[in-house]
Amino acid sequence: MDIHQPSRMTHIIAPIPASSEGHKPLDSTTVPKTKEELLELMSQRDILEAELRTLGAILDANKVTMKTTLTTFDGYPRDDIDVPLIRITRSKIVHLKNDYKALMTRIEKGLHHFHANITAEEANSLAEASQSSAKTTTTPSTSSSAAAAAISSAQTQGAPVPSSSSSSAVPGSYPNTEEGEEDSGASDFLLPFAEVDQIFPNSPASSCGLLLGDKIKRFGNITSSNHERLTRVAQFVGSHENREIKVLVGRTSFQLDGLVEMEENVEVKLIPRKDWGGRGTLGCHLKLL
Repeated sequence: MDIHQPSRMTHIIAPIPASSEGHKPLDSTTVPKTKEELLELMSQRDILEAELRTLGAILDANKVTMKTTLTTFDGYPRDDIDVPLIRITRSKIVHLKNDYKALMTRIEKGLHHFHANITAEEANSLAEASQSSAKTTTTPSTSSSAAAAAISSAQTQGAPVPSSSSSSAVPGSYPNTEEGEEDSGASDFLLPFAEVDQIFPNSPASSCGLLLGDKIKRFGNITSSNHERLTRVAQFVGSHENREIKVLVGRTSFQLDGLVEMEENVEVKLIPRKDWGGRGTLGCHLKLL
């Protein structure tokens, strides 16, 4: 009779990251009321994300996912991977995933509370500070989305986009922040207000690095507090043809088989132009959130 004897192989070993000190189950019912409380939660988020990335790297090193089978066809543990380590890693990922989800729920509620209670001046200052706090990429509907549809129609058909004046400034906006200013982390406090749901090949949107699913947090000097159902985005695009527009987006950057999705802030430099070979000046469509 055949006896299965695992061969002696050197398994890929990686250390399990220690949980952060004072790590406790997170309560998703408590809404942070102050900026300081939000910053503390964001710090906890960064710690959890670092731990999850490290755990994900352990699975990658063993060339497995959260769903890969760890046994042979006849039910024995595989001998080409470190089965005990992978099981421990998976268990820890599931645990941290639940904490991460609860934490992000609290942060989202806190951001909505924060924006509902700040003045227009504070909102402008926050958005201005965010101009220097994003990572820059160099990779050269219904009534609620009526403005988005109007923008798409104007851009894709080559029609002029309404503008309140010939000036590049948007009413209620603020000047661009100069390059090189200190990173304030203000981008984390911006709420997304639109999502990129269509991009045409070889368009300005495509060449600047925008991706499907990117969530717009700042378009030039327009944010969730002053976009007016995207009408000001249309005005801003119309007054910035052949001029660079800095666009801050939230982008999914890491996930574990769909269990955990993490978002990073990415800034792209978009230049509206009519000579890209298609209709309109952007070559993308924004959906109002």
